[in-house]
Amino acid sequence: MPSPRLLFLRRFLRNPASVASLTPSSRHLARAVAAGIGLQPGDAVIELGPGTGALTQACYTTMAAHPGVRYLGIERDPVLVLHLQQQFSDLSFVAGDAAQLADIARMAGMRHARLLICGVPMILFGPRERALLIEACADQLAADGVFRAISYIHSWPTRGARDMRALLRQHFRNVRVSAVVWRNAPPALVLEAACPRRA
Repeated sequence: MPSPRLLFLRRFLRNPASVASLTPSSRHLARAVAAGIGLQPGDAVIELGPGTGALTQACYTTMAAHPGVRYLGIERDPVLVLHLQQQFSDLSFVAGDAAQLADIARMAGMRHARLLICGVPMILFGPRERALLIEACADQLAADGVFRAISYIHSWPTRGARDMRALLRQHFRNVRVSAVVWRNAPPALVLEAACPRRA
């Protein structure tokens, strides 16, 4: 099996429209995504688009300190699913589309996640697809759940990124942005949304 970096690059070259970066997230960005989450036994963690597992590793480290936390990774690329299953044999991964979040989570018994990490490039989605996914993420979270997503600084001013931030404010009561993680290629921020608004 090739290294995660080489595997990520190969999958990017195979389908560049579905990947927002040429390289996996750095450990510094992964730590920023997983920082400060107070997990308890029985909590559920869902990761959309775990890729080669850079953010998954940070989650795994956090979950190791809290036995009994359940994890589900939803990755559309079956080659990456195989890689993830080999790398994290005690975590659950499903080959599926993030758009099917509600159905996949229900089948896995993962309703009301405490933490939902989104690694899929939502700014590349069409407006309707992006809106439906963010709505599904808000609906999937527990009342005190937290949603976190990566946003690269070079894409911050784009229409897709602005639309994503507006949708987060629409569906969550609390939205905040981390400091820039410069030790990542490209530099990135972490968007955090909490307290989902219920219809």
